Amino acid sequence: MDFQSVKFLSLLDLQGYCDNCPTVATLRTQLSAIEEEVLELRVENAQLKIENEEMNRLWDEHKSLLDEAREKEIRQKTNQPSSKGSLADQQKRMAKVREKRKKRKENSVRSQFRSRKPRRRKGGQTGHTGYGMSLPKDAEKQCVRHYPGQCKECAFREGCFSSLTRQERRHVVDLQIRVIDTQHETMTGKCPVSGERLCGIFPESVTSSKQYGKNVSAYASLLYYRGNMSYETTTEILNEMGVPISTATVYSKLAELTHQPSVQRALNILHQQLLESHTLHADETSLNINASPHWVHALCSPTAVHYHVSQQRGVKGMLDGNVLSNPVNILVHDCWASYWHPSLSVKRHAVCTI
Repeated sequence: MDFQSVKFLSLLDLQGYCDNCPTVATLRTQLSAIEEEVLELRVENAQLKIENEEMNRLWDEHKSLLDEAREKEIRQKTNQPSSKGSLADQQKRMAKVREKRKKRKENSVRSQFRSRKPRRRKGGQTGHTGYGMSLPKDAEKQCVRHYPGQCKECAFREGCFSSLTRQERRHVVDLQIRVIDTQHETMTGKCPVSGERLCGIFPESVTSSKQYGKNVSAYASLLYYRGNMSYETTTEILNEMGVPISTATVYSKLAELTHQPSVQRALNILHQQLLESHTLHADETSLNINASPHWVHALCSPTAVHYHVSQQRGVKGMLDGNVLSNPVNILVHDCWASYWHPSLSVKRHAVCTI
């Protein structure tokens, strides 16, 4: 027997061994069970597809019925006549009302008087002394020259520009606000004469490594007091201008203004003008600040007005303004009892009954 026949017999023996193996028999049983389960799932899937198609058909029928019901309801509402008639009747009635108003206006005395007046032209009227726009004296002057359009593409434009003359001049007055970072540096060195090492000093106003200048405080006060803006709005405007500042810093800067020498001088001049006046008028009104009641005390003369805020309405609040503590000739006020207090140096009282 040759080698190939021996090998063939070995494979037959191996096949017979696999057929009699219990593991192979178990696997075949499991495979048959899986095939039956797959067959059942396919049947169930086909049934579900049929049920799904039936549900979709029922939903489409229900949706169409629902849309028809809604459309019918809307038509019933829109076609129902209103209590004041149809839209065409309302338009006719309003046209009649407008026509009556127009006739009544044309027949009125005021309209006839206005129709007789000549229509004024724009600008200054006859006999009025006109004042043209005045140019600022201390403004920075800039000159922008406009050359002919044909010269821009010409190869000989550089030689011709020097020979051109001015035809007409027009002024445009504008405003530019810039943020300036002024760097203060102290210089030091050794003196060759005395041998002593010398060093410069900062100005008295420069007290920190980073601080805001006086113009920032002045502009913030201008926005807050003259512009009647809040602290948040003032902060937002300064940030948009390029000054990174917080609301708390704006509040502290405005609070420090009362201690500035220039502000104190202005207050002293205002107080002096009030005290030199023959008659002063005083009054007070309530004001809520952070949900807390305060009082605004007003004291005015024909040429000056002074306001100050206090938490007290009586004598203490009046004396906080540092004006009524000085002698006053005549004080005009209402019947509030605190004005007759002896702490106020008032010679004569005048009661306002309006």
